[in-house]
Amino acid sequence: MTVLKLVSLIDPKTGKPQTGSKPQYVQKGGTVVAHVVTAQPVCVETYKDFAQLGRFTLRDEGITIGIGKILRLAKPGAGAGTTSSTSG
Repeated sequence: MTVLKLVSLIDPKTGKPQTGSKPQYVQKGGTVVAHVVTAQPVCVETYKDFAQLGRFTLRDEGITIGIGKILRLAKPGAGAGTTSSTSG
C-alpha cells in the first residue's frame, strides 16, 4: 500500500477536517484523511457499507504505523486507489 497524498488533518475534539495547509506528515496519535493505492487488487468495502471489510492496518517491517477506516473507494476505471482515514 502506498500513501499518495495526505488530504487533511482531523481535529481530535470535533472529528472534522482542519482548515488550512495540507499536512506533510502525521504525528503519533494523529488522525488524517489520506489517499492510498495498493500494489495488487484487494477485497475492500467502505466502512459504512461493510465494517469488517472497511478497516485496514498499515505495517512496515513488522511495526504497525497506521490503522484506519475506508471512507470512499475510487470509481472503476479511474485508477486503483482508495480514500482512507488513518491513525498513526
